Amino acid sequence: MKKIIFAILTAMIFLTACGKYNQPDVTALTDELCFIQGLDDMSDATPDDVKILYDIEPADTEDFSVRYSSKGGYADMIAVFKMIGSQEADYAEEALLDYKAARYEDFKGYAPLEAEKIENGKVLRYDNYVILLIVSNIDTAVQCADTEFTE
Repeated sequence: MKKIIFAILTAMIFLTACGKYNQPDVTALTDELCFIQGLDDMSDATPDDVKILYDIEPADTEDFSVRYSSKGGYADMIAVFKMIGSQEADYAEEALLDYKAARYEDFKGYAPLEAEKIENGKVLRYDNYVILLIVSNIDTAVQCADTEFTE
């Protein structure tokens, strides 16, 4: 009987631990993602920019870091949001997907390579973190984010 109880407790601990992600600093994660993509000419978005660009209320975030290309005609963007709750994270995820779709429409007519970058971009979710990645090497960026949240 003791072995069964021990096995159940061990399984509960293991399953509970598997459901949690690391909680990296949003600015440090954005810095790392920019670095691995070689993006050194990026601008920081202000709280007002976040509201205008994504329709996400900064008050609904614990923290955020958004960087976008300083050069006109380039779609590069990395946005990392740590939302205050799961409902806010659900909303942010939808807002970022909507933004990505609208941004694609903006670029598809005059910058097909940038439109392709947007189309290949990803919106990732780890608990209350929501991330938008529009970068040249999306696979490397996704792998970096996965590593930060799972190791």
